[in-house]
Amino acid sequence: MRTAKLGRLMLKNVARSWRTLFFSSIGVVVGVAILIFFLSLGFGLQNLLHEKIFPSLPPNEIEVIPEVFATGQKADSFLSDEDLQKVLKIPKVTAVSRRLDCTFPATGYLSDDDAVRMFKRRLPLVDLFMDGVNPKLVKADRGFHGKREKFVFHGDDPTKPIPVVIANSLYSIYLTSVAPSLKLPVFSKDVFVGFRFNMRFGQSPTRGRAKSGEVRERVGEIVGFSNYGNRAGITIPSQYLALYNKEYDGPAAAKRYKSLIIKTATASDKAEVTQALRDLRYRPEVDHLEEMVFKIVTIMAIIFSIVSAVIVIVAAIQIMHTFFMLIYERKTEIGLMRALGATRGDVRLLIVSEAFFIGLLSGGTGVLSGFLATIVADKIVTWLVPAFSQFGSTTFFAFPVQIVGGAIGFAALFCVLGALLPARRAANMEPAEALSVH
Repeated sequence: MRTAKLGRLMLKNVARSWRTLFFSSIGVVVGVAILIFFLSLGFGLQNLLHEKIFPSLPPNEIEVIPEVFATGQKADSFLSDEDLQKVLKIPKVTAVSRRLDCTFPATGYLSDDDAVRMFKRRLPLVDLFMDGVNPKLVKADRGFHGKREKFVFHGDDPTKPIPVVIANSLYSIYLTSVAPSLKLPVFSKDVFVGFRFNMRFGQSPTRGRAKSGEVRERVGEIVGFSNYGNRAGITIPSQYLALYNKEYDGPAAAKRYKSLIIKTATASDKAEVTQALRDLRYRPEVDHLEEMVFKIVTIMAIIFSIVSAVIVIVAAIQIMHTFFMLIYERKTEIGLMRALGATRGDVRLLIVSEAFFIGLLSGGTGVLSGFLATIVADKIVTWLVPAFSQFGSTTFFAFPVQIVGGAIGFAALFCVLGALLPARRAANMEPAEALSVH
């Protein structure tokens, strides 16, 4: 039987039995809709967590800190130029940048007028947790938001503000946890850019007075938000910390590094370099909260994907039952086809083609239903949690081509599997038996 004739016959059979096939394929539509909903939610949340809520370094960069023993005591509390040279010798490492730690006491505070205007309350003096990075890192940061050209070293000039960047992840914590719990206003990043505050170097409320150097009053200016920012404080150009560490804590403090940011040739080299770093007793810096959230999202996506797969499998069994009934109803028709020259393969292909067509149609309908459900879910969540709009994302879902195509293919596959046994039975019918009248 020619393919064109077989195709036309298949479409006629589907059109003739559309009601029966429609009701038997509802389970496939529901299963695919659930599958596409939760897979796209998993991909979307991972993108949102990685890029907006827990933004991290580029895929080909690793940040390492000194090894920590099981006792909780560090082998060294800092890294040095010697460590930098060791890391540079690791194959596939292309560049290493230093993150300087602040070794002297520092204080951050707002004037009462500024505090009341911004937060409707007076704020106390707080210890200022700082570190410093090379401005070149910030200028190349794709996740930067603000005025990166201002993140430069001006020297110890009291007339010029010290540029400050905040970690994108720290802003996310403020947005989702700090502001709601403390009933603080929710400000966008643009509101913070350009904001100035007072900085006191050489003295802090808990660490007291530095052992040397004079107490300085400086002004800090937030110039933007970066993935290279300090996750527990602020980040300034490393030249400032090298200058002030040397004055307040001695010349050696200018060459003590909090961590090293290591760049590999490609993202695929990261695993090999990470293992080499562990062998040298360096510990990759990991955000455990980020890891935990990623695992929860992944597990949820897997669980609901399994549920949707079970629904599709049950629907495939229903389709098997439906095709058994259709074959019984078409018994005489199948016998006539065989008598007119149709082979067993033609009959088998006809039944399987019908199932495949139903699978494609059901899969496409399920994908469309799942997509519409994601639009409704976005509207509801955005309405219930308006703070998420500050992340600059209009959706919690992502639709890679592979999951859309995979969902439709998944539906078609199980419909075909459900029709294999009925197709085999139809193909094995003898023309005389099929045409006999009982």
